[in-house]
This record gives sequence, C-alpha cells and structure tokens, in this order.
Amino acid sequence: MQCEDEEQSDADSDFEDPFIAQGLSLSDSDSDGPAPQRLPHGNASQHRLYAAKAKREKLKRALFRAKETRRRNREEEEELESIIDSSP
Repeated sequence: MQCEDEEQSDADSDFEDPFIAQGLSLSDSDSDGPAPQRLPHGNASQHRLYAAKAKREKLKRALFRAKETRRRNREEEEELESIIDSSP
C-alpha cells in the first residue's frame, strides 16, 4: 500500500497508473521485434479461396434442399387438412 501511495504521489509521471506507464514504455521500445505476419500469396491464398467457395456452394445446396423439403411438407399438410375438412 505504501508503494502505491508513493507511485501515485510521483508528479514526474505522465500516466496515472505506473503499471500502464511501464507497459506503454516497453511497447514503444519494442520496435525491433518481428515484422507483422503477411497474408499468404499465390497458391495458398488461391487454395483457401477455392475451399471457401466450395463450402459456400455446399451450404447453399443444403439450404435449398431444406427449403424444398419444407415446402413439400407444407403442401402435404395443407392437402391433408383440406381432405379432413371436406370429409363429412
């Protein structure tokens, strides 16, 4: 607690929290680190694109099959209801 009071009373700091100040100063001096990773070029990205398109088409076909099945079931239910309603 005493350390925290001393840290808070330090008027030379530009930051309110010394932990944040230390973290910010460390990240500023870390400019010699590894370069950011780049997206794959050429064949790898083409392969990912092809795989994503294939998956999209597969999902689309499944969606259309499900919609068609629901439409048929709805028509059959309506037909059964009309038969039941018309019977004496």
